[in-house]
Amino acid sequence: MNSTSAPQLSDTQRVNTVNDPWIRILDQFMDELNDTVEFESGSLFLFEDGTESLKEAASKGDGIDFISSVSFPMGLGLSAWVAQKGKMVYLPDIHRGSRHGLNPVRSYLSLPLEIHNRIIGVLNLGHTVPDAFSNCKLKKIQDLSKEISRKIYNRMYLGFNSDDSTDFVD
Repeated sequence: MNSTSAPQLSDTQRVNTVNDPWIRILDQFMDELNDTVEFESGSLFLFEDGTESLKEAASKGDGIDFISSVSFPMGLGLSAWVAQKGKMVYLPDIHRGSRHGLNPVRSYLSLPLEIHNRIIGVLNLGHTVPDAFSNCKLKKIQDLSKEISRKIYNRMYLGFNSDDSTDFVD
């Protein structure tokens, strides 16, 4: 496994979740976020049922998480550290040299998903273009993240199962 990639769902797991409306909502969020603010790889991590450990719930491209072999109290990788600290990490211009392949990640964003002073997940985005998530793009990402955080909180913590409007973009 590449150290910048989060584990991917197996074909069996994908088959089991294809018809799950909740998974479709999370996948739609990733698609609409990508349409609004271009990125090449993205992962949405949520806390696994009954644990305080993050697990990838949706992804776009290859998915992304840095230092995925390092363990933190809330799971593996930089996502777990971001969840633990509740602080965004933005690396606007990562220089990795030629040893990391033809299209290395140059911009990386890891954003805690928070609602009611509670971290409920982490959104990671990666792009091969430097400074891909600055200024107004970051604001758009934060705004859309607040919307998905509300839906995640309502579903996972309040037990609402409705497929309320799944449109994330105005």
